[in-house]
Amino acid sequence: MGAIGDTGRRPFVVAFVALMIVVTVGSANLWGHFRGEILGFFRIGTVIPRSPYVGHVPEHVLSKGELGYDGQFFLTLALDPGLHQRGSIAALDNPRYRYRRILYPFLASLITLGYKPAIPYALVGINGACLVGIVFILALWFQETGLSAWLGLLALGIVGVWIVFLLSTADLLASFLLIISLYAYFHRRVWLTALAMAAAGLTHETLLLVLGGFWFDALLKRNWRDLSILTLAVLPAGIWNIHILKTLPVRGSTTGFFENFTLPAAGMVAKIRSFLMEPLGVKGMYDALTFFLVTGMLFLLCFGPKRDDQVTVLRWCGVVYLILYLVVSMQVFEYYLGFNRVFMNVGLLLLMGLADPSWRSAKVGILGLSSVASLFFVAAYTMGLI
Repeated sequence: MGAIGDTGRRPFVVAFVALMIVVTVGSANLWGHFRGEILGFFRIGTVIPRSPYVGHVPEHVLSKGELGYDGQFFLTLALDPGLHQRGSIAALDNPRYRYRRILYPFLASLITLGYKPAIPYALVGINGACLVGIVFILALWFQETGLSAWLGLLALGIVGVWIVFLLSTADLLASFLLIISLYAYFHRRVWLTALAMAAAGLTHETLLLVLGGFWFDALLKRNWRDLSILTLAVLPAGIWNIHILKTLPVRGSTTGFFENFTLPAAGMVAKIRSFLMEPLGVKGMYDALTFFLVTGMLFLLCFGPKRDDQVTVLRWCGVVYLILYLVVSMQVFEYYLGFNRVFMNVGLLLLMGLADPSWRSAKVGILGLSSVASLFFVAAYTMGLI
C-alpha cells in the first residue's frame, strides 16, 4: 500500500519540484535582473504611450527606443479590462487585435478585485501557476500511461515557456487550457474539452485553429456527438469578437493577418536564407539552433510513426501547427523570442506524445536538446544579456 500511495502522490511531487524551479527563476529575475521592480516582467517600451494606470516605470526596466513586448499590452488590458479610460486604448499598439485575447488580463483583474498595484504580480503569478499546472497534468498523463511522472518536467525544457513567463504574455494560459482539453479528450470528457478550448479561444484566438485537430479526429471516428459539442467551443470567442468590432474603432487596428502570414513556405525559406547570408554570432547560432529544434519537433509530431490510436489527435493538432509554420511570415520567424513562443505548443504536443512508444528515443533526444537551450535562455536572460 505504501508503494501505491507513493506512486499516487508522484505527480504532486513533480509539480512541487516544478514550482520550486519556477519560483527560483522568477525570484532571481525579480530581485536580481529587475532589482525588485515587478514591471521588469513586461518589457515596457518608450515608443507608444503607456497605460495611464501604470505609473512611474524605473529607467532600468524600460526598453528605450523600442515598441516594447506583448506583455506591456496585456498589462494595459489588465489595468483597465473595460477600456473605460481613453488613454488605455492609446496605449495599445493594435486595439482590436490585442483586445481579442482578454481572458489572461481579465483573470488578473478578477483575482486582485481590480486593485491595480497587485495586478502585475497577478499576471506573473498566473503564468507561473499555468506552467506548474502543465507539468502536473503531464505528470498525471505519463503515470496513467505507464511512464515516469518525472517526464512532466520536460515541459520546462521548452524554450517558449520561459519566454512567455519572463515576458508575461498570454500563451502559457492558452497552453495550459490546451493540455487540459487534450487530457480531458483522452478520458472521453468532451464537454470539459470544449469548455477548455472555448476559454483558450478567449486567451489566444489561434487556439481555435488547433481546435481543427479535435474536429478532424472526431470526424474520422464518425463521432458526430463529439464533433457537435466541440463546435460549440467557437461561440464565446465569436461573440466576443463581434463585440470588439462594434465597440472599438477601426483606426489604429489591423487584423494581424497580413503582417503575420505570407505565401506557403516563404517565411521558412527567408529564415533559412538569412542563416546562409549573414554571419552567425552567438545570438545568431542560438536563433538557428532553436529554429531547427522547433522544425525537428514539428516533423516528429506530424510524420513520426505511430502505434497508439488514442493519441492520433496530437498528430492532427500538430498538422494545424505545420500549416501555420508554412504560412507565417518572416516577421514571426525573424527572432527566436517570436517563433519559440508562437510554436511552443509543438513541444508540449510532442512531449504528450511520448505515451506512444514509436520513436520515443528520438522524441526524448530532441526534448533533451531543447532543455539545454532553455537553460541557456534562462541563464542569459537572468544575467541581463537578452
